[in-house]
Amino acid sequence: MTTDQIHELVQAIQTRLTTLGRSRGIELEIAEDATTFEDEWLYVAIASPRQSVHVSEYAELLSDVEKALRDDGIGNVLLVPARP
Repeated sequence: MTTDQIHELVQAIQTRLTTLGRSRGIELEIAEDATTFEDEWLYVAIASPRQSVHVSEYAELLSDVEKALRDDGIGNVLLVPARP
């Protein structure tokens, strides 16, 4: 995966996080400088700028975004919870 492809995918992930998160009242964002491509997997750290997000809601949203990506044919992406 090229740097440009990673950048485009990270932007797509942020868009999905924003769209799905708004519908649930959750705000999540990609942590700065916390994206790694290793062994054909893209690891993207996701943080909550607010402390009030419940862990179950956080995990469910990450899982739903990963599933949406797989449904679109984009596999090998893991969204990893990160501290703000």
